[in-house]
Amino acid sequence: MTTTKAEPYWVESEDWHTAGEPFRIVAKLPPGHETEGKTVEERRLNIMAKPDHHLDVLRRSLCHEPRGHADMYGGFIIPPNDAGALFDVLFWHKDGFSTACGHGTTALGHWAVAKGMDHKPIYAEFIQVASYQWAKDLTVTLPSLSLDIKVDLVWSGAVYAGVDLAQIGLTIEPANHDDFVQLGRGVKAPLGHEEDGARDEDGIVRQRNVVFFADGQIDRSPCGSGTCSRLAVLLSQGRVGAGQGKLTHRGIVGTPFEADVVSEEPSPVDGLKACIPRVRGHANLVGEMRFFKDPSETVFPGFLFR
Repeated sequence: MTTTKAEPYWVESEDWHTAGEPFRIVAKLPPGHETEGKTVEERRLNIMAKPDHHLDVLRRSLCHEPRGHADMYGGFIIPPNDAGALFDVLFWHKDGFSTACGHGTTALGHWAVAKGMDHKPIYAEFIQVASYQWAKDLTVTLPSLSLDIKVDLVWSGAVYAGVDLAQIGLTIEPANHDDFVQLGRGVKAPLGHEEDGARDEDGIVRQRNVVFFADGQIDRSPCGSGTCSRLAVLLSQGRVGAGQGKLTHRGIVGTPFEADVVSEEPSPVDGLKACIPRVRGHANLVGEMRFFKDPSETVFPGFLFR
């Protein structure tokens, strides 16, 4: 049964980008688009459990063409359930609702300050959940390349697979987008990407990586939770620690995030370390949007095209 309202309605949003990666913020849900559940996770699961849930239809109409695109990301602002929190958020992309979004968190920090203060924020940073490497040097076969590669798995709010691109012979350039999509799908199917670097004399590890997520999406930014996954790998290698060393992390278009270890924590994986990461990044306002939604529209709620 569909819960989509038949009447046309308007939806307002603010579009931001964090280091080039888009984030569409819907601060006020339209009438009839309430969420069910006490926590963000309960609300997220309730939406996912109901085909054509009104909020999933709204997600698709904002994320898919003609009002969005296949690489759009965004979030719905909802009431907080944590003491001291100003708001909670349901993160979404073209394939559904995600568990975490670092670049979106950064954009939301800038958005919240811009809404409540007159001066321009310099940067935003967030403290991530405990992050740790839980498998290393796993062998993954890529049939399309007739090649076996080594993969590290990391938890940092989501599961990330890290691949040393020297195994593939790819360089991190926008021109290699299609190759990265093919590689990411090949790695994700049996079980994202990374390029290693050396620590400089000033104690900063400088790396450039490309992050693949969902089905064919490549993050323009270095990815917030992906940056946390890199920090967890560097921790396991002894290259950073609490109060020791930092990571300057650049994405496919060259924009940076900075990250360091706030504290080291017990890991659920024997022999490997966990940490609480801190990530700093910049976000900028793109524009204020007002979308007209008409469920009788031929292509409503939208379509994907690559």
